[in-house]
Amino acid sequence: TNNRLLNNLGLVLFGVSLHTYNTARIFVPAMLAFIYLFNRSVMPVTKKTYLGWAFLATSILLVVVQVLNGTGLARYDKLAILNPSAIYQIEQARNTSQLPSPISRLIHNRPVYLIVSISKNYLSYFSPSFIYQTDHPQSQFAIPGQALFTPITILLFIVSLLGGVALLTQPLTNILFLSLLLSPLAASLTASTPQALRPNPMTFSFIILSVIGFRSLIARAGKYSLIFLIAVVLIQVLSFANYQKIYFTTYARDYASSWQYGYQQAFESIAKIKQSDQKLFVTKYLGEPHIFYAFYNQLNPQELFPGSPNIRFSQTGWYWTDKLLDTYFINDWHIPNNQPAKELKLESGDSISTNNSLLITSPDHLPSNFVVIDKIDYPSGQPVLLIAKSK
Repeated sequence: TNNRLLNNLGLVLFGVSLHTYNTARIFVPAMLAFIYLFNRSVMPVTKKTYLGWAFLATSILLVVVQVLNGTGLARYDKLAILNPSAIYQIEQARNTSQLPSPISRLIHNRPVYLIVSISKNYLSYFSPSFIYQTDHPQSQFAIPGQALFTPITILLFIVSLLGGVALLTQPLTNILFLSLLLSPLAASLTASTPQALRPNPMTFSFIILSVIGFRSLIARAGKYSLIFLIAVVLIQVLSFANYQKIYFTTYARDYASSWQYGYQQAFESIAKIKQSDQKLFVTKYLGEPHIFYAFYNQLNPQELFPGSPNIRFSQTGWYWTDKLLDTYFINDWHIPNNQPAKELKLESGDSISTNNSLLITSPDHLPSNFVVIDKIDYPSGQPVLLIAKSK
């Protein structure tokens, strides 16, 4: 009975995960395929598990429908390896190659480019530079220069790898190794790698394998097992405390821009001074600000729907927002500096009068017919946003 419940629960969780993050849409089918081919006894297809398999099949069907109608690929279209820039590079390499034309075409083509790029991307997720975030890390997803795992966790993981041959004979343990190997698969199909968020299944595999390594060592410690346990716990606590210290001090100060710092503070300031008859213009300088506007003003989700008075439009394969209620969102380059701005142009085409309005803008784009009434600084003290009022 317990096995039946666990199997059904596992299948349901697999199905739900397909609708949480795009990585799961590659990882889960690949994981299930390998389990079914090589370790079918772990998740058998029986009458007792029909309910779980039915739920999973329904979840997969929903994903297939999303892929076929295009919505399921909207994000990947922005991250695909074989993008226009890559195609241009392939053509340039072929045209400038000193090799004979047939050989050049055999080397410089889309299939070869894909295979080489995917392979390099995949291997990059197992490199020390990725684990220690030293090679062009994306600071929004990890702290540059800080390992993704504590030193003792990495050490215990290596212990597990050293005992890999024995561990692979155990069904549940070899699934962990399999999960570890498959976790970067989806991430390797995207550009801008390695990225700490996309191979997220790697985290639980890495941690559980480290625990197995810990169990192996403590079993061999004998009478020193208590000392070993205390030492591991102490090192983990100190490592975690150091990470938290960096996270809340130097990282928060030096990488605030990675988190679009400033929008929250600006909208909180606006809430205190904006009058009901005033328009509000917000720069897109830090990214798409309408999300922060909706969140910090606690808008009803129905107020975000397309249609009057909101302005939402499709462009370059993506949906953009230029207006929510009485607030307009403006590209930074459409806001002049030291020149009057009687109107501000929306990316969707319209021009809006700035009469009786407030403006959240970058420090380098302040129209001459606006006067600054507040300033938002990064934690480092560098100005990030200005709040101004029309004269």
